[in-house]
Amino acid sequence: MYLAVPEAAGIKSLLKECTSKVMYVASGSEQEQLRATLKQRGFSEFFKDILGSPVSKADNIKTILNDVKYNKAVMVGDAVADYESAIENDIDFVFYSPLSNVKQVMLELSKQNDFQVIDNYE
Repeated sequence: MYLAVPEAAGIKSLLKECTSKVMYVASGSEQEQLRATLKQRGFSEFFKDILGSPVSKADNIKTILNDVKYNKAVMVGDAVADYESAIENDIDFVFYSPLSNVKQVMLELSKQNDFQVIDNYE
């Protein structure tokens, strides 16, 4: 199923522009399947590590933040769990809306909590 999802508009160009940044994936998806899928789709080269379940997203973010010295971190996600994990770890959040299963809920949360909403990476 992951291989059938269309690539987000502008994502590879953005990732190529951000190669000086240390980037990770923290997902609720099963870790080994996620790593294999991102490798097959040509994304794994952009990330220092790809972390998934069974560890929680919030705990994976905590691991990432403990691994690097950072001045600023941001979580880009499309679900309430992504937002909550960012808040739990005291980092900024950006909502990527096109593939969200809870778009209206997230748009309402963005109004209440003032986080950025994007519909592409261009």
